[in-house]
Amino acid sequence: MLTKERDTNLEKERDMNLEALNLSRCPCGEIPKRLIITDNEYETKWAKVCGNCCGDWIVEFKLDSHHIESNLDMELAIQAWNDAPRARTLG
Repeated sequence: MLTKERDTNLEKERDMNLEALNLSRCPCGEIPKRLIITDNEYETKWAKVCGNCCGDWIVEFKLDSHHIESNLDMELAIQAWNDAPRARTLG
């Protein structure tokens, strides 16, 4: 029970930190309020990040610590999300 409460508090803290950042828009058109990081089942040095908006667009990035819950890896996920190329609109 204590672990679940700690995890919930950590998730809230990460959500608050993300709100302060300027996340790039997802190709679905929404700006995610939260990024979801998952490990790569075949390669421990890489992870995937997607927004909570649609979950359809996934960006792969290299982990620094091999532990997807670390703050450094969250920063790497945010950087990968923001730096990933998006299609340009014509007009």
